[in-house]
Order: sequence, then C-alpha cells, then structure tokens
Amino acid sequence: MNRVLIPLTLITAFSLTAAAQQPAQSTPAQPVPAQPGKPVGFAGGQLLMGPTDAQRQGPPVSVNFPGGSLEEFVNLLRSNAKPDQPVNITYSKDAAALPLPAVKMESVSLSAVLKSLEYLVSSDAVQMSVSNLTDQHGPEPTAAFVISCRMSARPFDGPQTLKVFSVNDLIAEGKNDPSGRIPAETLLTAIKTALAQVPLRGASTADVKFHADSRLLIVRGATAELDAINQVIAELSDTVRQSAKIQRTAESRKVDAVRAAQHLQLAMKEKEFALARLDRTRKAAEAGQLPVDEVGNAEMQVARIDSEVQIAMAEKENIERGITGPDEASGDLAKRVADLEVIVADLRNMLAAKNAPKPNQKPGAAR
Repeated sequence: MNRVLIPLTLITAFSLTAAAQQPAQSTPAQPVPAQPGKPVGFAGGQLLMGPTDAQRQGPPVSVNFPGGSLEEFVNLLRSNAKPDQPVNITYSKDAAALPLPAVKMESVSLSAVLKSLEYLVSSDAVQMSVSNLTDQHGPEPTAAFVISCRMSARPFDGPQTLKVFSVNDLIAEGKNDPSGRIPAETLLTAIKTALAQVPLRGASTADVKFHADSRLLIVRGATAELDAINQVIAELSDTVRQSAKIQRTAESRKVDAVRAAQHLQLAMKEKEFALARLDRTRKAAEAGQLPVDEVGNAEMQVARIDSEVQIAMAEKENIERGITGPDEASGDLAKRVADLEVIVADLRNMLAAKNAPKPNQKPGAAR
C-alpha cells in the first residue's frame, strides 16, 4: 500500500505546483492614462485624466489694445483667435463696461493676459477677478475663463442727504429767451454728465428732481454728488451772467450806434447851415452891410461845428468797430480834438491879425 500512496502524493504535489505557476485569468488589466494631467475620476472602468497645466493656460495670444471697455477687449481677443484655438471668455454685466488701459502683449498665454488685467484694474474702488473653469476631460480640453468685478463700498461714508437748489436765474422763459439763460433740459444733462464723473466706488444713486413751477432742483445724494451739482450750477450761473452781460453790451452798442449816427447827421446839418451863414456874412461884409468881425465870428462857428462833426464821426466809427475800452477810443478822439484845436487856434490868430488896427486907422473902423 505504501508503494501506491507515494506516487499519488508526488503526482498531487506536481499538479498543485503546476497550477500555481499558471497566470490568473480573472484579474483586470491596469488602465493606461489617456492624458498626462491629474486624475479627475472614473468612467466605464477607466481612469479619467484632467487637462494639463499648458491646456489650462489657454492658447498663446498677442494683443495690442488701445484702451476701452472690457467688452471691447474680449471682442478683440476673439477676433484675433485662430480657428483651432478658440478664446472662451465670459464676463458679468457689471464687468462689461469696466474701463481698461492700453494693453500690448506678444505671444503670451490667454491666462497670463487675463491675470494681468487684475493688476491693472483692481483698486480700492473695483475688485476684478478671473476664474479658470478648465476642468473638463477629453482628448483636447479647451481653456475657459470667467471675469467678474465687485464694486467696493463708497468712499464717502454716511447716509445720503437732501439739498434744494434755486435755479430761477438759470432757466430760460422760453425757446427764444434773449437773456442768455438755458433750458431746463440743458441743466439736467450737465448734472447727469457731472454725476457720471464723480469718483464713487459704485454707480451713482443720486436722485435729481426738477420742479418747473418753482424752478427748484431737489437732489438726494452723497456729499460728493451734491458738491458736483453745486459746481455745475455755479459754473452755469457764471456763464449765464457773462452771456447776459454780452447781450446787454450788444444792445447798448446798437443804441449808441443809432445815437452816434443821429449826432453826426445833426452836426453835418448844422455845418451846412453854418457854411451858408458864413457865405451870406461874407457877401454882406463885402457890401459894407456888416463889419468884417462878423465874418470872423461866422468862420469860428463853422470851425466849431466842424469839430463836432469830426468827433461825431469818430464816435460812430468806434462804435461800429466795437471799441468799448477807454484807452483806444479816448486816444483816437483826443488826437482828433487836438488837431481841431490847432485849426481853431490858427483861425483865431488869423482873425486877430485881420482885425488888428492898421497905422493911422482908428480902432473899430471898418476896413
């Protein structure tokens, strides 16, 4: 019996050893990573790999942006993108109009360009953030970014205050108001423009109401907004006053021009009468009907009236030229008056010489 058991034992041991050396058929094979990125999960028994760092950075881009809104900047990046390298950027409504400075970069990743905006734009007033959403898996993951901004609290602490402005001296009575005042729409537009420039950390929330019947401007807003409105009203008030002054000056000049023309016309008419009187006086003196002194008096009268004519002409010319300063106008008139005084002095000397008694002639005798 021992002879039988020994071979069976050897056979059994050999069989077990051979079975142990055969490979196991039920153990699954290890998955081969489809991408060199980090694992992100399993699907269908396969390990899913996320995008690489290079894929997360986005495609290389070159940009030469002159400055403008964030929306314009993104549109420029999209227009410059290659068909196989799309630019996937979305942004919040508040960020669309965010002003950006000029940006010029060559061959840098899309992520680097967007991250640079955070340093250029973010301040105490605005906080801009760029989020990278490139976490999908697949053969060619595409970079995607979201831009958002947050307006900080207003720099002017404290609640809004109410202020009432009287703008009666600013508002025109109608469309053809000759006083130089402005329509209410012009005032409100100027205030709206000024409020848009107030350096608040958020959008302006000032409430501006105009009461047409009382010509009152009722405003509720922050201190800086009220100051801006006050400056607008002050500047427009100065402009209206200057315009009214110019208007009054123009109207006054018209009146002065009419008065000067009438003065000149009257002086020329008086000169015409004086010349006719001088002619009659000379004829009467030659006929012995009047003394020679009367001729001299008539000539003096003509000279005096002629000086008035010259002055009236100078005044009219100055008004027509728009001279309102005293230096130029008075200097011109003074020169003409001085010239006329020389003429009058010469006439007086001539008359004095003519009326001087000759030797052997009694004083007062007619010559």
